[in-house]
Amino acid sequence: MKTLTNLFLLSAIAFVYHVVDGDTIDVQLDNGVEDRVRLIGIDTPERGEEGFEEAKVYVEERLLHRIVWIETDVEQRGPFNRLLGYIWLDGEMINLELVEKGYAEPKEYPPNVKYSENLVEADK
Repeated sequence: MKTLTNLFLLSAIAFVYHVVDGDTIDVQLDNGVEDRVRLIGIDTPERGEEGFEEAKVYVEERLLHRIVWIETDVEQRGPFNRLLGYIWLDGEMINLELVEKGYAEPKEYPPNVKYSENLVEADK
């Protein structure tokens, strides 16, 4: 697994209480507010598509009932009012890990492109 230097200010610390799919999780932020988070920079299969269950199960195994760091990019919210974030667990970016393991494909969501090059490189 490639290592990224995660020199950033954390946007939030959160507890993951539900996994919606491979790129969407429900969290309780450290201030007690519950929110839905869309992992940015990646795309995983939708319900009914090949690979959906595998991606969802992987995210559940990695994140469910864990404390994570959420790093935002240029925009904090997307078109469905979900928090947009890069998810970090134990110093590893889960967005990148999903691409490296073949559960997700890199997908740019301008202007949120902070790690686009890393995600594209991980897909090779």
